[in-house]
Amino acid sequence: MHPPPLNRRDRLAEILERDGACCVWCGREVGTDLVRATTEHVVPRVKGGPSWLENEVAACARCNRHRGNRTPAEW
Repeated sequence: MHPPPLNRRDRLAEILERDGACCVWCGREVGTDLVRATTEHVVPRVKGGPSWLENEVAACARCNRHRGNRTPAEW
């Protein structure tokens, strides 16, 4: 059983604490004035990925946008 969902800001904070403040795809530091931090589903929800913290990683907005709904293998 998974804990109750967190709001978007709290989810991002927890993921950044867990994984560090770097984009999982390009390695850029996220959460700065120049690079906006986002959360991204490793397995996209439209492809059956769960909306659990275990399926989410930190990504910069640019990589999140470019990756779209592709899986890591497709990207």
